[in-house]
Amino acid sequence: MFSQMANRNAAIITVDEKYVEEVTESEWKVIKLVSKGLSNKEIAAELFLTEGSVRNYLSSILKKLDLRDRTQLAIWAVQRGKS
Repeated sequence: MFSQMANRNAAIITVDEKYVEEVTESEWKVIKLVSKGLSNKEIAAELFLTEGSVRNYLSSILKKLDLRDRTQLAIWAVQRGKS
């Protein structure tokens, strides 16, 4: 679903590269799993984290990248080829 949304011209999401450089390796792992459609609970299990930690990661990622929500994050990650 995110791939289909990412391929639509109307759904192009851009992030300033200076913000992308601030994303940590651990945050990229979370981004990859979000882009695959996993829930916080599933991400937590996959990365051996608590759901609270996943929520904290997502909040940090969204703030760094100036994105509104996990859907925007997922679409951006697919467009960028990070899924």
